[in-house]
Amino acid sequence: MANFFKMVQSCTRKGITRVGVSSALLPAVVSIVIVSVLIFPNKARALTPVMNCSVLNTAGETYNVINNISSPGVGATCLNISADNITLDCQNFTIVGNGLLNDGSAGIRLNQVSGVTVKNCIVQKFQTGIHDVADGDGNNRFEQNTANNNGDVGIVLGASIGDIAISNTANGNGGGFAVSGAGIVITGNIAGGTDNILRGNAANGNNGTGIVIAFPGAENNLVIDNTAVKNTEEGILVNQCSDNELVGNRLIGNRNNGILLLANTSNNSLEENTAIRNGQFGFNDFTMGLNNFVDNKCIANVLGGSNPTGLCAPQP
Repeated sequence: MANFFKMVQSCTRKGITRVGVSSALLPAVVSIVIVSVLIFPNKARALTPVMNCSVLNTAGETYNVINNISSPGVGATCLNISADNITLDCQNFTIVGNGLLNDGSAGIRLNQVSGVTVKNCIVQKFQTGIHDVADGDGNNRFEQNTANNNGDVGIVLGASIGDIAISNTANGNGGGFAVSGAGIVITGNIAGGTDNILRGNAANGNNGTGIVIAFPGAENNLVIDNTAVKNTEEGILVNQCSDNELVGNRLIGNRNNGILLLANTSNNSLEENTAIRNGQFGFNDFTMGLNNFVDNKCIANVLGGSNPTGLCAPQP
């Protein structure tokens, strides 16, 4: 600050007027600068570059990946986010695992944090691509990420509250673990799994199900305008949970059902979804009436439009 005063005094003595105010206003300008520095000390903070697998633990920081990253460790997490309000921007660089696919590894893991944004990341060849281990925390945002070819799941929102996943791609996951995989999963437990939003995501070609909402506590989630195409099991699976909304999703060419609701679900609302050419039914509701269906469309599904009938129209 002392150097700033010397600079101003020197410029005034030399008659230099390169600021856009007269010399008479310089004291006021100096005062404004001093107040700005005192009140907003972090505004000029540089972005933190990320070049290797790291722990990201400075709250409120923005981290930018600046090159492709390989993670050779077995069972390791490459980018481990452990503080609130962090922004991670991978700038479309790729984070690649060791390819073992069933070693407990994750490309990006959030550890009970909130207010975090993860965007523009390409994550592949881990057991899990992106994993929000929330257990009751949340309000995190996942946007325009690609989590493909991971051994278990592309993106997991684990008992999160208020997460938003928008315009992500989770294709070709599964096949590396003992059970089938999935593109995107919301799980519930006693701590959370509520009020999350999946919007405009693609979950295609997974060795398992495209999108899964599962277990008690996974409630009041909105799954809207997503696509689930050519998965080896269901397009969307709803299991052991209630009060979720599935709206405007497109389910095409999945091996089993477009949407499957198992017998232990209730009061889920399905509206304006479209199921085309799935290998079993477009809509299969094992509860036989405990969920709500409005204006769903079904076309050319192998075993019929829906089970029970009447959940969608028209089915040629």
